[in-house]
Amino acid sequence: MDFNKKYSGGKADTTVANSLNKEFGPKLKEQMEHCVDHLEEISKLSKWQKMSVVEERVRVVGEKVRVADEKVRVKE
Repeated sequence: MDFNKKYSGGKADTTVANSLNKEFGPKLKEQMEHCVDHLEEISKLSKWQKMSVVEERVRVVGEKVRVADEKVRVKE
């Protein structure tokens, strides 16, 4: 479950530091253990996400170059 969805508008807005440790700590431990137990899967996911970010940046830059090229051609 997403932390912000679960705690926003209530506990997240009014809690003091470390007051969610008993409730949030076990969930965090569970997620960390999952990451350790599935390190290869997590690594592949991380690489895929990085590739997706790079591909999106290349697409955006390519689009900006295309638009700039069109502007130059119009002025000629």
